[in-house]
Amino acid sequence: MRAEAAQHVVEGEGPAKKALERQADSLGLGGNTLFTGYLDRDGSLEDCYSAGAAFLFASRTETQGLVLLESMALGVPVVSTAVMGTKEVLGKGGGSLIAAEDEHDFASKAVRLLTEPLLRERLSREAVEHARDWSAPVMADRMLQLYEQVTETAQTGTTRVSSMP
Repeated sequence: MRAEAAQHVVEGEGPAKKALERQADSLGLGGNTLFTGYLDRDGSLEDCYSAGAAFLFASRTETQGLVLLESMALGVPVVSTAVMGTKEVLGKGGGSLIAAEDEHDFASKAVRLLTEPLLRERLSREAVEHARDWSAPVMADRMLQLYEQVTETAQTGTTRVSSMP
C-alpha cells in the first residue's frame, strides 16, 4: 500500500468535526477522507475498525483507551501517542507503534505501518493477543486476585505481593 493512496476514515461527532473537514480539504485530502459521524456498536463501528489497515489515535485527553482495545481485539494495529489512559493500555507497545508527542514521529510511524506489510501482519497478531489481556474474563480474574489479597491481608495482617501483567 502506498501511504499517499490511503483512505482516511474519521469516525465520531464532536465540536472539531467541521474544522477537521475544512482542514482535510485545505490539505488536499478531502477526496481521500471520509467523515462517518457517530457509529453505533451494533456492528457498524466494528466494521469500520475491521476495514482499516491501521488505527491512528493521537488524543491527548483519552482517559481509558477503550477504542484502542476495540481496534486491537479485531486485529487492527495501532499508531498512538501514549498519554493518560492510552499509556496504561498500550504498555510496552504490543500490537502498536507508540509515537512521541511529535507530529513528524507520529506521521513516520503511520507511514511505516501502512507501507510495511510484514510489520502490519506482526502487529496485527500482537494486537489480538494484547487486547485479550484486557478482556472481561481476564480483568475479572485480576480483580478476584486483588480481593483475595485484600481479604488475606485483613485476616492475617500480612501482605502477599503478586505481579499483575
